[in-house]
Amino acid sequence: MMVQLNFCKNADCCNFGVAAKNPRLKPDRTPNRGLGNKYKLTYSKRVSSYLLTCQLCNESFTMINNRAHVQESIRIDSIGVPNEPSCTNRSKDCCNVGKGIYSYPSIYKKNGFTRKTRSWAIPIVEKGRNNSKPKTKVEMQLMHGSQRFQCKSCGKNFSVVLDPQQKHYRRDINEQLYLAFVNKGIVNRQTDLLGLNPQTVYDKIDFFYQQSLLFSRFHEVTLKSRFAEVSPVLSCDRQYYLSNWNDTHTPMPSRIVNTSTVDNLSGYVLASTVNFDSTSDSNYIKSEYKRKKEGDKPRYYRRFAQYILSDDEVESPTDNNFINVPLQIPRKGLLVHQTYSTLAHFEKVKGLLIDCPRFIYFLDNDSGFKLGFPSVFQDLITQDKLYAYILTTDKSGGANLLDAGMTEELKTRALALQAEYPDESEKQLWQRMWKTQFDRPVTQPGKRSEWLINPNPNSRYVAVQPLTGINEDSIEQASMILQSTSLNGVDNWFQVLRRLVNMLERPVTSATNSKRWNAYAGYNPTWMCKLIEIMRVYNNFCRTNEKSLKQKRSKDEPTTPAQRVGIVDKVCSAQDILNFSFNREFIL
Repeated sequence: MMVQLNFCKNADCCNFGVAAKNPRLKPDRTPNRGLGNKYKLTYSKRVSSYLLTCQLCNESFTMINNRAHVQESIRIDSIGVPNEPSCTNRSKDCCNVGKGIYSYPSIYKKNGFTRKTRSWAIPIVEKGRNNSKPKTKVEMQLMHGSQRFQCKSCGKNFSVVLDPQQKHYRRDINEQLYLAFVNKGIVNRQTDLLGLNPQTVYDKIDFFYQQSLLFSRFHEVTLKSRFAEVSPVLSCDRQYYLSNWNDTHTPMPSRIVNTSTVDNLSGYVLASTVNFDSTSDSNYIKSEYKRKKEGDKPRYYRRFAQYILSDDEVESPTDNNFINVPLQIPRKGLLVHQTYSTLAHFEKVKGLLIDCPRFIYFLDNDSGFKLGFPSVFQDLITQDKLYAYILTTDKSGGANLLDAGMTEELKTRALALQAEYPDESEKQLWQRMWKTQFDRPVTQPGKRSEWLINPNPNSRYVAVQPLTGINEDSIEQASMILQSTSLNGVDNWFQVLRRLVNMLERPVTSATNSKRWNAYAGYNPTWMCKLIEIMRVYNNFCRTNEKSLKQKRSKDEPTTPAQRVGIVDKVCSAQDILNFSFNREFIL
């Protein structure tokens, strides 16, 4: 997989998508500034590293380690891939070992079921008529056992489990426990209520996570084709969480970041990517980091550049994210650098949208998005398949764009257009205001502006910045798109996570403000990541818009985001997720 992301990210520049060449080295092994193809290296004291500077537009960008990006993208894409059963006869070196029963059905034959295949009964008490004695109704449910397969090459028999809950201890409380964790359930309280030990609860969370991944992956096979039939309007943002510390002598939390993309029209959460890796060999990676003194090298030269392996390299907290305390890397697992986590997130989303004729992407004002989005979507931007805009609000510093001079200029233009087109509606005039700004942005005296000021005074989004470039053909389309500027989809999703997953609630601050601790947050971010994915699948397939329909007094049938996208035709239940089996779908 050959990838080169070190190019100019300015879509209006001739160097956009043109990769920079490697610099020649001086005798002391330091790089020359000039790269020979309209790029140069500029040293930044702020980040203590070289930046890639385009000589055509004079914009600078962080250098990306392409190998680290590929590794992280492959890791993210491999999450949830089901293991395909195959012949287990390794002792005789059977040629069918590793060849799955779905990919190579002709080399296996079915050989009956295990004897555990049976029906089971659930007694249900119903009230009798006229105060008579209660009646007991017996409901029969089919429990799938295991399907036997025989390898035609070596004759080896092996079983494929059809019921994912077949050997579960306390199977009867799986649904209750699942629903608790997607409705602000707390681990300690569930151990008390259900009489379970903590390890059993965590084992069941892991089971819920695996089932959610399989259920989602199976149904999202058709998501690419569904999006190809429409023009989705997507919103993207980041949300920050704190996990508690393990060592009482160093009471510093760890921060993990969730980057999510949501379809504004349906509410479907395409992906929630957390910058935490619990599957890789952290001990080996950390030892290699120390042994080869990777910390002394620039990040773009490191072997494992996607990971933050030192407390000194943890990205500094900001008050805007309600985190103003010292941070540390997690004691367990690996913290992924936000740059590579964001790039991997966009790669995953791009795979779902690759067949779309055209789509719209609204992103929060974040420097990581300005670097990562053009890097990944460069080919689609060049093909004019998408419109992408960075949004800023008054709260996030957008008010700085509206000083007295700019406000007066905006009002003057609005009055001029109103006089010129007296019969047009307010929305039509706003559209004309957007169009005039593409040619003549509202600017501060003596400064060049990349922001387009929102003429709608009722909108919470003060201004937008195009990421995909502007040409004469796209101005008309863009002015219509910007009428619906919104991050509502991702904002609602983050609100669901904060309110319904206890480990992700905002941390409380001590009286001295020297510590920040969340009573319900995990000490191992692994469980926080798994609960996010569980909640994503439950939100997409099980949570309906019944509440919003009632507020609108609509008589429409409540639907889930997955129904509105068109990948399922019913409201799914918790049992649908818990009982889902890839093997059963393909075998029975």
